[in-house]
Amino acid sequence: MLTNPIPLSNLSKQIQNHTGIDGKLLWLASTVVMSRGSATFGRTKLSEAIQACLDYPDTWLTIFLDMFEDKSGGEVRDHLIQKGYHPSIVPGVMKTHAAVTDWDLLWGYKLALHGERETMLTLMLLPHLHNRLPMFVREKLQIKRNEV
Repeated sequence: MLTNPIPLSNLSKQIQNHTGIDGKLLWLASTVVMSRGSATFGRTKLSEAIQACLDYPDTWLTIFLDMFEDKSGGEVRDHLIQKGYHPSIVPGVMKTHAAVTDWDLLWGYKLALHGERETMLTLMLLPHLHNRLPMFVREKLQIKRNEV
């Protein structure tokens, strides 16, 4: 429920009681998820999401711990990058568990937000920066070059 938050008003009292999810947790989870680069409908401004996370640090950490409780570090890393979580939204303990850097998260965010095609085409114009890119971006760039 936290990875695809539903408004509390749409959940029956039985489900709320059974899951133990309160309004603040569900609201913050929705804010976090809707600030991802891959969010489409109802996007939350990144600055608002960062402030919400800072305002409720315990709830913020709880969301990430609950979302990834049964996943390995590699699975968490791949999910965070693929979905485009901004480095300011991911708690430090999750970054450590996933062995992911802010640089990797930032490029995952850019790829999810702007789209792979647009990002790769832009990067092709900046060959002097390619050696500074994360490996997963360099691999995508190499594939794009081979297609062109």
